[in-house]
Amino acid sequence: MGYNTYYSWNNLVDMTGFSKSNEENAKEFIKCVDWNMLNFIDPLMYLNPDKVEIIFMICQFSFNYAGKRFQGPILEISENFADILSNDLHDYYSNQNVRYSIRLAELLKFVRSVKNYFLEKQKKVDIGDIFDILKVEFSHPQVFKDNLC
Repeated sequence: MGYNTYYSWNNLVDMTGFSKSNEENAKEFIKCVDWNMLNFIDPLMYLNPDKVEIIFMICQFSFNYAGKRFQGPILEISENFADILSNDLHDYYSNQNVRYSIRLAELLKFVRSVKNYFLEKQKKVDIGDIFDILKVEFSHPQVFKDNLC
């Protein structure tokens, strides 16, 4: 599998072992939960972030998620780290003598779209739990909760 790979759900995955629902319903549910992440490849390639920008985006996403997930002192610490990274990114761009407001807006827009995708994905996982769609049980479900899968 690689770039420009097409995934055919008709022949690829047997869902009977994963769901209490019939195979077609399970296939549609799991397909909408997992494979939509492929939609982020082209925008990320268009952005073509360098190493510093990638680290900034990953940290923005991670600190935002951790702060919202755990609240309290974790939120405060996450916000402080995010501020430090923002200042470092400002210094990085300043040393390159570029006007970076548009670039920063594009990076943050991408981070927001990934964050919104994961929040939407979590809602679908929660619906699957409520309606008891999946029959897979995990020994440590908190690991998957925090990974939103």
